[in-house]
This record gives sequence, C-alpha cells and structure tokens, in this order.
Amino acid sequence: MLVTGAGRGVGRCTALYFAHAGAAKVTITSRSVGELDETKALIVALGLGTEVVVVTGAVTVEEDVGKVFDAAGDVDGSFHFSK
Repeated sequence: MLVTGAGRGVGRCTALYFAHAGAAKVTITSRSVGELDETKALIVALGLGTEVVVVTGAVTVEEDVGKVFDAAGDVDGSFHFSK
C-alpha cells in the first residue's frame, strides 16, 4: 500500500487504517521526515507486524515520485489484506 501525505491528517489516518486492516506493507511518503517517523511509530505501535517503508519526497517532483515507487517495490494495482 502506498500512501502519500502520510505525515499528518488524512494521509496519516489512511496509513493507520490500512495497517489496522491488515496490510502487510505500507509505504508512506511526505515532505517531512519527522512527521513520517511519527506515523511509522504509530503503525508499529499497533503491533500487527506491518512493514513500514518511509520515503521523504514531494509528489510534485518527478525524481521524488520515482524514488517513492522504487521504495514501494512491485505495485500491481490490487489490494492484498489478511484479517
């Protein structure tokens, strides 16, 4: 699962939702590494074993978008959850 703007607000809530719903891996991105670290800590604190990949960058910068997708790994457009 890839969530942009995951450092706060709706993006953070979305990342937490997917982790809570059983996503095995959540890649989170935002421009603020500090906020992303907070989001990662919240996901880890759920204790569900979700792998959290943190990538700092802006979705408006082409180079950053490439970096995000490289870190996210294979994205096939489907959702895989176990509950």
